[in-house]
Amino acid sequence: MNSALLQAFGSLVIVVAVMFIGAWLFRRFSGLPAIKKNPIKIVSGVRLGARERVVVLEIADTWLVVGVANGQVNTLHTLPRQTNVSEFQIAPQKSSFSQWLSQFSAKPKPRKRF
Repeated sequence: MNSALLQAFGSLVIVVAVMFIGAWLFRRFSGLPAIKKNPIKIVSGVRLGARERVVVLEIADTWLVVGVANGQVNTLHTLPRQTNVSEFQIAPQKSSFSQWLSQFSAKPKPRKRF
């Protein structure tokens, strides 16, 4: 009984090891060119709702303004690449919950007693 269980476990380990080695060899020697540089760069983005965003993508010398929603990506506008990026970057804004929390976590001012 013990030898059969040990033999089954050993066989399982060998099969899993052969699968990992085969996957590594396939990826290593498949001949597919590896992509070194990502051609798409995210310039900026802003959240509009729980699942909606507007994102500015840079592809070559073109900026795409896209709307990203639940399972959809729609091109809203196409621009030539801008040199002054600082005006397009959006500063993070405090959410209403974080403002509410900071109000209540601040130390209360002492009252003056007469």
